[in-house]
Amino acid sequence: PFSDCGPLSNPDNGVVQHTSGTTYGQTATYQCDTGYMMNGISTRLCAANGVWTNTPPTCEALSKNDTGYKWNISKS
Repeated sequence: PFSDCGPLSNPDNGVVQHTSGTTYGQTATYQCDTGYMMNGISTRLCAANGVWTNTPPTCEALSKNDTGYKWNISKS
């Protein structure tokens, strides 16, 4: 039988889609809500050992200014 990696949790301010399921060889794709930018890898693969590859990405808030969106990260 194929390994089942199980469903993944949606990131804060985003969603994850398991289009073809959660078993070996299937992929999960992350998307961020409008106004958020992905930090990390957007796709994860269900490996033969039943564990998803990569770490889940995060959705970082963008701040809007008169030139459009930019990263909302303070520099120290």
